[in-house]
Amino acid sequence: MLRQVLLGDASVSQAECMQSGTKGDCVTKSLIYTPVPEGVAIEDSDTCLKASGSGWNAYTCNQLAAIHHCVGYANTLQRCCPKSCHVVPPTSFQECLDLGKSGPEGNKGVCVSRSLVYTPVPAGAIIQDSDACLQASGQGWKSYTCSQKATVHHCVTYARTLQRCCPKSCHVVPPAS
Repeated sequence: MLRQVLLGDASVSQAECMQSGTKGDCVTKSLIYTPVPEGVAIEDSDTCLKASGSGWNAYTCNQLAAIHHCVGYANTLQRCCPKSCHVVPPTSFQECLDLGKSGPEGNKGVCVSRSLVYTPVPAGAIIQDSDACLQASGQGWKSYTCSQKATVHHCVTYARTLQRCCPKSCHVVPPAS
């Protein structure tokens, strides 16, 4: 299991943390020993969290800032709540997937391709939802809004519709065409 000690000494590396013998865990990309890449914001996004599945709808990043959540659901919480988890967020889809490999068995987090966390927004692109777009996408969508259907299940299973019409709620960069 990862050792997750949030040591107050910025000169401590992850390897040193692992060898310290201190009880606790060392977070893979802790802000204490991981430099923040230029242009990467360390901000929490409750919108990202809520788009990660219906189980997260009742929570905010601030409520889930416990180390066991940040490790056990690393793919979701370190991607959406890096400030509360005190980590550098993943900078690619693959890096997000790798978080699940380094955590304890049974990591139940989610990674989303084209997530706003690690996908650059093209110049001029507007990230907003359109209920009209969703409702015009076929009979099955006529009575729904983006806020009702933008769960990770729907955003991934019905990606062509949801990520095109509801990118803000799905927390993704919309497809180019």
